[in-house]
Amino acid sequence: MKRLFLVGSVGLWFALVAPVAVACTCVPLPQPEQAFSEATLVFSGTVLGFSDADSTDFMMFVNFDVRRVWKGPANGHQEVQTAGYEGVPNTAACGYPFQVGETYLVYAHAYGPDGEIEASSCTRTRLVADASEDLAFLGEGTTVNTESPELPLVSSLGNYPNPFARTTTVSFTLEASTAVMLNVYDLAGRLVKQRDLGVRNAGTYAEPLDLGTQAAGIYWYEIQTGTSATRQPLLLVR
Repeated sequence: MKRLFLVGSVGLWFALVAPVAVACTCVPLPQPEQAFSEATLVFSGTVLGFSDADSTDFMMFVNFDVRRVWKGPANGHQEVQTAGYEGVPNTAACGYPFQVGETYLVYAHAYGPDGEIEASSCTRTRLVADASEDLAFLGEGTTVNTESPELPLVSSLGNYPNPFARTTTVSFTLEASTAVMLNVYDLAGRLVKQRDLGVRNAGTYAEPLDLGTQAAGIYWYEIQTGTSATRQPLLLVR
C-alpha cells in the first residue's frame, strides 16, 4: 500500500486577507503538576508529518506516532493542531516548532465547540530529551508503541515559483537512498506527467518541471518513493 503525505493546502492561494500579525506572549510556563492537571492529553510521540493546513484559522495538523500516554486515550496515533501551515509553524502566534522524526512530550488542550486538540509553545510541550523534570513527575505512564515509527523518506517538498506560467523547480529532501518518481496529477486524479528520477541518495535535490502543454489550473505534484508518496499542490497560470 502506498502511503500518502500531504504537505500543502490549495485553499491558501485563495485567501484574500492575510492573518493579523500578532506576537506570542506567554506567561511563565506552568510546573509539571499544574501542566498535567490543565492538559486534556499528555503523551510522548514521534512526529510523522504535517497535513491539512487550515486556510481560515491558519492552523496545521501534526501527526504523531504515540510512544507513551499519561493522560487521555492510549491511541497509537494522535493528531494535534498548532498555529502554522504547510509544515511551517507560526511562532508569532505561539505555534510549536515541531520537526519530523523528533520525539516530544506533548501537553495538549481541547478547545472550541468541536473539542479540537491543540499544543502551543505556551504549554510545557518539549523534546523528550529536555523533559527530565516532567518525566520524573509523570512516572511510567502507559506504553503504546515500542517499535520505531515508519517515517516518510521525503522530509520536505516545495516548488518555486508558485504560481508559475510554464516551468517551476521542484525541491525535495530525502532522508535515505531510494528510487524516486516525480508525478503530476490534475484535480480529477489523472496522471498528466511522470518523470523517473532514478535512485537518489539522501540529500536535497532541485528538479525542473515543465507543464507548458497543460491547461491553466491547479495540479498536484508528487514525489513517490517506493511504498510512500508526498504530495503538494501547484498553480499553473497563463
